[in-house]
Amino acid sequence: MNEAVVIVMWLILTVVVGAIGSSRQIGFGMAFLWSFLLSPVVGLIIVLCSESNSVAELREKMLYNVCPYCGYRSKTPQIFCPNCGRRQSDGKMAHEL
Repeated sequence: MNEAVVIVMWLILTVVVGAIGSSRQIGFGMAFLWSFLLSPVVGLIIVLCSESNSVAELREKMLYNVCPYCGYRSKTPQIFCPNCGRRQSDGKMAHEL
């Protein structure tokens, strides 16, 4: 009986760690796997060390310049948009944030 309670708690905590990992770069599957194989505590530490999805999205958005007319994303500033051909107001595409 006592071993069954430990196994059930292990699985519940593993699923909780996986759920936390689903909002991070590691994802549910890998968070669940590490938590199940090592322990929920070690899995939680691994999940918390992985980058948050919102931080990764913000970092990606900061890499791109966006045309205010058509929304084309470019990694380099452009005087003319390669997609719609319109001149950018200040000679550069606006940074997307």
